[in-house]
Amino acid sequence: MVDSSYVGSSDEVNRLMERVEHAFIKHFANGNHRKGMNMLRPTAKRERHRITFLLGLFTGCSIALIVALVILIHARGIMDSEGRTTYMENIFPLYSLFGYIVLHMTVYSANVYLWRRFKINYSFIFGFKEGTELGYREVFLLSSGLAVLSLAAVLSNLDMEMDERTKSFSEFTELVPLGLVIVVLLITFCPFNIIYKSSRFFLIKCAFHSIC
Repeated sequence: MVDSSYVGSSDEVNRLMERVEHAFIKHFANGNHRKGMNMLRPTAKRERHRITFLLGLFTGCSIALIVALVILIHARGIMDSEGRTTYMENIFPLYSLFGYIVLHMTVYSANVYLWRRFKINYSFIFGFKEGTELGYREVFLLSSGLAVLSLAAVLSNLDMEMDERTKSFSEFTELVPLGLVIVVLLITFCPFNIIYKSSRFFLIKCAFHSIC
């Protein structure tokens, strides 16, 4: 409707737009036309097939690990063993923390999908730097990756607890949750420009402000 109206088709408006563009390029882009136009009219981010592939891979691995965990519990009769109460009171809360994080990120990715669908400018509301905000695919990719790490740790921890050959390495078995926490912290504070560095550092800054 706007394009077909006088505002969208007026030569005077077009000339004003050109004057604004020239002024912006001259004073804010040092005369670089391409740089100035990229700042004024940023292009939409392209969806990458690599993200879709990894998203499907991690989601499939998460489902497979959940099935393997259920089979292991039933095959070894863990729910009927004597140490099930101790395990649920001491070890399970450590892994349930990561379950809450995965759930939060999954719901957040669904929110991002709905915000984009209904044209809600969530990046401006949250104060994200333009062009660095994560889409719902990227957020769901991170949540599924964390789910794979957590489920693999749970499965390995449980298997080593029940296996007669590894029961003697109980100290090493009890370090599995700590190792998972260290891996997640290393990824979060990684200074290299990988795994969405700007978003990770934005999260760290917000957490620091909340703590202060």
